[in-house]
Amino acid sequence: MRAFLKSKYGKFILAIILGFGLSTLFRKTCKDKKCMKFTGPTLKEIQEKTYEYDKKCYQFETKTASCNPVKRIVSFA
Repeated sequence: MRAFLKSKYGKFILAIILGFGLSTLFRKTCKDKKCMKFTGPTLKEIQEKTYEYDKKCYQFETKTASCNPVKRIVSFA
């Protein structure tokens, strides 16, 4: 085992294992779905285009709505 760790490939593999270990220490953790990230296409990409899904055609249109103070506002894109 000691000879393996002192070899060129052993050092390389050990560095990878330690790198993964360090990355787990600094990863972002989610608690109670507070770090959910919603990503989607920009409005320019979906406006005035027709999409087919399940043999049906759909067109998206923008619609403004007032915010409900009871509901939590989630930022996206």
